[in-house]
Amino acid sequence: MTATFNTHLSARLLIDKHGGEAPIHRHAQADGLLEAEVMDGVAAWKRTIRTPEK
Repeated sequence: MTATFNTHLSARLLIDKHGGEAPIHRHAQADGLLEAEVMDGVAAWKRTIRTPEK
C-alpha cells in the first residue's frame, strides 16, 4: 500500500511541477538511472511512468 501511495504521490508532484512535460521528465529520470545501473530506481520510475495522470 505504501509503495502504491508513494508512486501516486510522486506522479502527482511531477504533474504539478512540470504539467504537460511531466512524461518527459519521468522518462529522462528513468533513463539516467538505467545508465547508472541503479535498477531499483529504474523500477520505481517505471511504476511512476505507468501511473495514470488523473
